[in-house]
Amino acid sequence: MILRFPVVILLLLPAVSLRAEALTIVSPGGTVPTVLFAEKREVYYGEKVRAHRDAALELCRYLRRVTGRAIRPGPRGDTSSVVLHVGPDDFALEHAPEMRGLHADGYILKHVTVDGRDHVVMGGVRSLSSWWAMEQFLMRFAGVRWLFPGDPRYGEIVPSRPTITIDRGLDEVHEPDYVARANCFMHYYAPGTAYLRRGPTEGWGYGSHEWQIMFKREHYEAHPEWFALFTMPERWATSIAEDRTAAAPSVKQAVLRGERRQRWHWDYGNGWQICTSNPQTVEHAVAYARDYFAKYTNAPVVSMGHNDMHGWCECETCRAFISSADPPHSASEQYWHWVNQVAKKLAKTHPDRKITTIAYGAPGTPPRFPLEKNVSVMLTVYHAYHFDIAKRWKEKCRTVDLYSYTWGSEFLGFRHYPHAMRDFLKWGREEMGAISHVTETYGNWAFDGPKYSYMQALMWDVDADPDRIMQRHCEDWFGAAAPPMRAFWDRHEQVYERRGHPRRLLFYQWIGWHAQYDEFDDYTLEDVAVLDDAIDSAERAAGTEADAWRVARVADAWKHTRTFILGKLRFADRNDEVLEEAAGSPDRALKLARELATLQSDRRHYYRLLRAYPVVRAPLAPQELGRRTLQLVSFNSHMLRGYQMSTFEKVTLFSDMRTVLDELCGAVAKYEGSGFWSRIERDDPLHESARMMLARAGREQSPNRLSNGDFETGNLDGWKVTGKATVIGEGDGMVARADGSVTLKQSLPVTPGEHCLLRVRARASARKAGEQVLATDVRFKGDGRPRHEPNLRRLRAIGESDGWRTLRTIFVVPENAKTANVSISTSGEQVWLDVLTLTTIEAGPGPAGDEVADEFSDTRIDDRNWIEATAGRSGFLPAVRDGALVFDARPMATLVSRARFDDLLETGYRLRLHVARGDDLTQDGFLEFGIRTDTESLHTDDSGVYMAHAYIAPGERRDRVMSLSRSAVLKSYWHQESKLKGNAGFDLPRPLATGDVWYTIDVDRKRVTVYAAPDGFTATRETRLGTYEHGMTDIASKGPVHLKLSGWNIRVDQIALKHHRP
Repeated sequence: MILRFPVVILLLLPAVSLRAEALTIVSPGGTVPTVLFAEKREVYYGEKVRAHRDAALELCRYLRRVTGRAIRPGPRGDTSSVVLHVGPDDFALEHAPEMRGLHADGYILKHVTVDGRDHVVMGGVRSLSSWWAMEQFLMRFAGVRWLFPGDPRYGEIVPSRPTITIDRGLDEVHEPDYVARANCFMHYYAPGTAYLRRGPTEGWGYGSHEWQIMFKREHYEAHPEWFALFTMPERWATSIAEDRTAAAPSVKQAVLRGERRQRWHWDYGNGWQICTSNPQTVEHAVAYARDYFAKYTNAPVVSMGHNDMHGWCECETCRAFISSADPPHSASEQYWHWVNQVAKKLAKTHPDRKITTIAYGAPGTPPRFPLEKNVSVMLTVYHAYHFDIAKRWKEKCRTVDLYSYTWGSEFLGFRHYPHAMRDFLKWGREEMGAISHVTETYGNWAFDGPKYSYMQALMWDVDADPDRIMQRHCEDWFGAAAPPMRAFWDRHEQVYERRGHPRRLLFYQWIGWHAQYDEFDDYTLEDVAVLDDAIDSAERAAGTEADAWRVARVADAWKHTRTFILGKLRFADRNDEVLEEAAGSPDRALKLARELATLQSDRRHYYRLLRAYPVVRAPLAPQELGRRTLQLVSFNSHMLRGYQMSTFEKVTLFSDMRTVLDELCGAVAKYEGSGFWSRIERDDPLHESARMMLARAGREQSPNRLSNGDFETGNLDGWKVTGKATVIGEGDGMVARADGSVTLKQSLPVTPGEHCLLRVRARASARKAGEQVLATDVRFKGDGRPRHEPNLRRLRAIGESDGWRTLRTIFVVPENAKTANVSISTSGEQVWLDVLTLTTIEAGPGPAGDEVADEFSDTRIDDRNWIEATAGRSGFLPAVRDGALVFDARPMATLVSRARFDDLLETGYRLRLHVARGDDLTQDGFLEFGIRTDTESLHTDDSGVYMAHAYIAPGERRDRVMSLSRSAVLKSYWHQESKLKGNAGFDLPRPLATGDVWYTIDVDRKRVTVYAAPDGFTATRETRLGTYEHGMTDIASKGPVHLKLSGWNIRVDQIALKHHRP
């Protein structure tokens, strides 16, 4: 970043002392400043905005909060001694003319005195410049800090400062080193606006897969010849057939007919491309670019980025182009030839604009021919060899921009690398001439909060000091706890840096769905001890409630992460050694089992807490819980994704820890009988293991559920085989021999809740210790999306002469699963397989049925009736106390019925539940419940009925509105396939507003009728709150339908949802 502090004083201005003097902007007894703004309107990401006015409004809002003075934008006559100019108004352009020549969205902060009056100019000529200048002014002189989105209590710091002063010598120019600074999927918007916080940009099209926007479904339907001819992979065919990927009706019909080779398009820009030899696609792209520049007048580039992955055209014309060179043109040259044609035509009308492209996938390598001068290349960097490719690209164009993968959510722990990021950006700027950096972050604020800080600072100034950035970050976030939290982050960086160069600059390697995943390989037990000590010290040192809250959120993240690291270091990496220890001593076996069980229990607990703060202050109405809202305000938004666990499909720690625990308990069981296991209480971390031990005790092993698992048929019947495998005789029996990479698959029916054991006996040809012999995995299909922890396990060689060994995997069948898909994949030269078994250890809770009733008469949640929501928002589990389900005044988990109500509209149901105030009568109480699709927590992607009952306590509201008395309301919303179909609200009459409420809710094909009574379930005209037409037709179209419950400071009991016909 260019940051200049001029010492030359303009002669046209009155003489000003070079000695720094303070200028008071606001004080308790003085006049408030006049705030003026440029009236210029600009198009900002598709909308005309008054960005300079919006920045002035934001400035005034925060100055009011900081000083307590009423400050509003607009002229105030001559009563103000200070004028603040936001943006390029006439005064700013005259007295700060350097504003006109600012680079990109750079800005100035400058004090000038004209005719005895003080003026402060902040802003630049670009729409975002004034926003950055306003934020810098508030941070520097008012002490405002923006930490994370979604909550003014914890996410920002707005101090009380009745007096604000600046230096009269203020004269700064701030210009960014990187013009485009996009940190995708870790956005921080100012509330109620489209403006990002603290300096990033959306990218101006740099790095975008623009073809999916440029060539849409309507173009495919009108001009199918514009699109690539190729053979559609089965995964896309299945996704389109099952409506998981949207496509034109003609595409879906062709897929259902079994067609796979033709010209294809679907709405998601992945897996298909265009026909680059069709000249009409060039003309369409040029027209698109010209329209784009007409709309976005400040845009320096337009993207011509191809789609993700494969699907390049194989038509005769494209094949002719490929064969027209010797050696033939590559797929990369196929793309760049098309780009050159577009660039030549566009240069005729827009010689000062450029095309930006992506060097990624097939077009990742430079072509043999030169590129047009108006072509800008953005290189994706995630392999070591990309640094060499970057040098080759630099020979083709003036700038090679950077596209990186700083992913957070696809890792289980912390990825902290401020110095590596500085070095990466300096390399790009200084050696590649890069002016744009787009990165996919997918950050969760507990893990990646510092990443947002140092990436923004370094993209503005690649020479900034990462240590100073981190010190400032820790002081802002943690206050008095900054020293131990700085030590915490520094230790994580030390661990990251152990990977060495150049891998330290490859932030992506290796994520949880990559076969080479090795996230925790560089951690040691000493690291865990240091990090534990830092967190303990920070929790003690935090001085304010807000600082303590932020420390606690990072502590939750660490306490979740440490369970994996300790599980790996103490158990998974020492599997054989641990079992040997356990075999020699029952006391040692029990101690190890309890230690590992506690890690498992802690992991589940802290995983709930990491999903507990999607909205920090209060629950949101369901129409506000869409994906964009979650992205903007959730503290750990990416942990709420329905597919979160599937991103760790190559992580074995889940199944390693689960299986080693079972083996340790088996060692204990050799010395302890059923009496020991039956005494394990439900709140003991060993309870689930004890239940499995009791299920096994005194019974024979269940039959093998795999077909032909011993290969005694002499063939591979029952198995779907990929690769070369044969069955051969060995000794008195038969074994399967796999030559090279071979996968054996088999599917079998399962029941939700079953605990099963998969065993594979194998031996391998000579190989080095640590090399993989085989991997086993179990995945599920069923209604909707059966969500589950990964079940992958690996068997590795322990020496060059491995004998027969057995790999065991314990797994649990998830809710709504119907089929288990078992796979065994071999590696290396030869692997012999024998005795492959899958047995049931413990049966599930039985059929869920289509009705539920629960009086909560036990002391625990009945797992025959309820499961915890498998994804989405979570928190602490509710308690069962005095015959009621108790949600306390903390973030709470969601319960989902095992019973299904797919026929809710067809047959009609009646829901009854009794609601009572929570333990704290001085606070609000809130119960949300719904009959909705899927096993996630409640949100608008569900179909079905949602209701929210709220007790409102007297006192000042969060919206600053005073409530003079207790009251209660019931609100209802109903959706089908994510679309809001309607809503209704009811103010409950006394005594329902202050006491218990017995709800009776009838749902049939057309209507929902709500009754509420003060003393029992009564469905009469007198107790009817209302009836509404719901307009839903098929709420089970996207998956099974369940009853869901969650709440805050409230009690509920006598729940029943049963068939009912009036």
